[in-house]
Amino acid sequence: MTKTEAQQFIDLVLKQFWDTWNPNDAQVGVWVSVLTRYDYEGSENALRRWYATTEKLGRVPTLGSLRKLFVVSPKDKQDKIASRDSHKEFGLARKDAMHKITWFFINTGRIREDKKIAEDAEKARKRAEQLYGGEWVIIQPPKPVSDDGKRGRVALGQAVSNILSGPDTPGQRFLAKTFD
Repeated sequence: MTKTEAQQFIDLVLKQFWDTWNPNDAQVGVWVSVLTRYDYEGSENALRRWYATTEKLGRVPTLGSLRKLFVVSPKDKQDKIASRDSHKEFGLARKDAMHKITWFFINTGRIREDKKIAEDAEKARKRAEQLYGGEWVIIQPPKPVSDDGKRGRVALGQAVSNILSGPDTPGQRFLAKTFD
């Protein structure tokens, strides 16, 4: 939520439950900075569900205890996942046991050229061969896939449609019989 929405959340949601709560400017500033990480509607619904089941309500809302109820904004969640995955530079795997040993080297946040990453990957591969023996290969990290928002039956229907519109394969024939 935006800062304005966070202020509204305090005024229209939190102060409804804690009508005697009168936060000072410093407290409002902390609440606003924390609330901007969360989704307004999801957090309001979660707070209402919690309120309906709680037996004891404190005199004032406590950020530490309520924070675990709030729902992370979908945009923030995607940004966090993308930033975590985008820092993987390369991985190493032992060729004769690729399913057992895989190491990904994580970038510390600095932007590096592909050429420098490739050089470092090759050095790490050679070092692994010296230390552990065997033949090691460099693995490129998976590229982040954007979420199309489809879930459940909608996603299944899209997947089946994609397969059925592709080239003739045994899987396609099976799906054609199943969904006719």
